[in-house]
Amino acid sequence: MSAPVAPTDRSGGKRLQETAVAGVRAIAFWIAVVLPAAYLPVLSTLLLPVAPTAVPLDPFFALVALLAVHGSCVLLGHEHAPGYERRVSSVR
Repeated sequence: MSAPVAPTDRSGGKRLQETAVAGVRAIAFWIAVVLPAAYLPVLSTLLLPVAPTAVPLDPFFALVALLAVHGSCVLLGHEHAPGYERRVSSVR
């Protein structure tokens, strides 16, 4: 006869998953907030060409990559509510 199997507690795993998702959303949100500051240097190198050795990356590629990263961060972080975790944890 085999030993009885203890029921698994999935609430800890669910809480860990929610915390991880909230962390990713928060990071993506704040990157999306700060990332537009990088547009000016990239646009200036695109509009005012400099010596090829000074910029190791193609300015057009850098702009497209910046737009892609910014768009991804906006999509990932759009549900982040700063301070929401504190309000919810204080109610519990």
